[in-house]
Amino acid sequence: MKPLFILLLFFSFLQTTAQNLKPFEANNGLYGYKDDKGKIVIAAQYVTATYFFSGVNKAWVYLNEKFALIDKKGKLVIPFKYSYVNYFTEGMAVIAINTKFMEAGGNYGFVDKHGKETIPLIYDYAEEFKNGKAKVKKGNEEFYIDKTGKRIK
Repeated sequence: MKPLFILLLFFSFLQTTAQNLKPFEANNGLYGYKDDKGKIVIAAQYVTATYFFSGVNKAWVYLNEKFALIDKKGKLVIPFKYSYVNYFTEGMAVIAINTKFMEAGGNYGFVDKHGKETIPLIYDYAEEFKNGKAKVKKGNEEFYIDKTGKRIK
């Protein structure tokens, strides 16, 4: 799981932190969040934790083989249910269920920056949004969709 954590940490760091909360690893090996003064704001309770995404002000956390989305107070915006998540681009993030790390398969969709599943988990694969469109795969067909899930011709 460390490679996935490092990748998510890298991409979330690139987007800069929101309200300066940063993940930290406690002596127990779990992650939480501290402010700039080193004060613990969210207790270390997660196996992995990303930086808070700028413009989204939420972060992905991982526990019991599932990802959840939290706000800056540690409140669950999305409960622990996804087996795969990606960083936010253009206010959207790829999410999936029924996947295994570094293996094909599962059901992919998208959540918006508010944590709402805006595009259902109906795809066999999905990439992040770039210039208002995302590449998806369903069956043997690959195509692009817009942020409403509508197919782009």
